[in-house]
Amino acid sequence: MSRAWALLGAVIGVVSGTIGLALAASPPSLSGGLFVLAESYRRADVAGRVALGYTAEGLAAAANAVSPAGILTALGIFLLSLLMLKGPFARITAILGIVTGVSGIFLESFRPLVGGAYALYGILLPAWFIAVALGIGRVPERSRLDT
Repeated sequence: MSRAWALLGAVIGVVSGTIGLALAASPPSLSGGLFVLAESYRRADVAGRVALGYTAEGLAAAANAVSPAGILTALGIFLLSLLMLKGPFARITAILGIVTGVSGIFLESFRPLVGGAYALYGILLPAWFIAVALGIGRVPERSRLDT
């Protein structure tokens, strides 16, 4: 059963990353569109700058829209963290992942409405990745092969 759940969590993670890249929303803060607009803005006349300003607002709105990729990422973290409760990882890492996943599902789903509260997920996500990375380094080699 745990292998199936692990596979499901991994598939959801890969699918979410693929969707995010396809929609240029992974992560939205790395949108290259604003870099392209910056050079065009520098060269544009006043009317062109107004139009490019509206375009930049559109890119910002898209970056703040609800992303299925973000929701799937949080779901994958949640499922994998549930498995970590029974594995060789520290219980705190699993609990951090569960909190990260649940928070991420909620905050990604309501991103346009939560405002600055979204920053909570922005803190939890890298904290969970760091905890997992440190946990992998502590897992005995034999445990990594067993399931």
